Amino acid sequence: MKKKEVIFTIIISILYFIFILNREGEQPIINYLGHIIYIWIDIILISLIRNDTEKYDEDFIYSNKKAIIAFAILYIYLILTNILSNNKSQVNNISLYETKISYIIYPIIMIGVVYGILLISMKMLKIDIKNFKFKIGIKELLLVILLIAIKKVIEFSFLGIDMLINGREVFYIFINFVINLISPAFIEEMIFRGLLMSGLKGFNFKIENANIIQAVLFGSIHYFYYTQYGIIGILGISFQAIVGYMLGKLYIKTKSLTPCIVLHALINTI
Repeated sequence: MKKKEVIFTIIISILYFIFILNREGEQPIINYLGHIIYIWIDIILISLIRNDTEKYDEDFIYSNKKAIIAFAILYIYLILTNILSNNKSQVNNISLYETKISYIIYPIIMIGVVYGILLISMKMLKIDIKNFKFKIGIKELLLVILLIAIKKVIEFSFLGIDMLINGREVFYIFINFVINLISPAFIEEMIFRGLLMSGLKGFNFKIENANIIQAVLFGSIHYFYYTQYGIIGILGISFQAIVGYMLGKLYIKTKSLTPCIVLHALINTI
């Protein structure tokens, strides 16, 4: 990790600590450590991966200024849908029919729309999805398993989250994993680690700078999860920002979006 990357992760970690300190009523230190230590361990492990050239090889990242346009369209769409979803969640005394629309039909429609916007915008801007790398080998798969295992061990150690899974839970975890792969994992990885980093690369941003920028913007899209905490809620996005940075680091080191997509879905699932 370069000096600017270390400084960024430290600052983001401090901001998340301030948020946790103001949010939690009990044991804020334990909650903070349970959420942040595994991220730091994962980042360090990913950073230790050596490419063939023993340094960042930026040539693998697709470079196209137009990718910024596709990113901007999708980013604005995500903000608007988050605002709409947030407004819907604040409505009380809704009927069963309205509940089905809000929590079942509405998300399916929104996912379909975002996939449509993604494909249409890339088609209009002549951005071929094949330009993005999606390969994954045994080594990358084992790395993802190790990274998510570290998450579970740390959460068990600090937060007491049960590591054992019974047979019935496996089925539901698998279903949730598949759903998370479709959305948000694939969508967000394509938008932030794919389109945004490719667009920034097109404007000659250094890869570590592009990763920091995409991480911050990735965090910002999750602000609506924290509006209930008032002004301090804006610090809550620091956790998503550092997760986004980790996923970007994984993309840089493995030269593929697929490990990021799988890890993203696993983080959301277990």
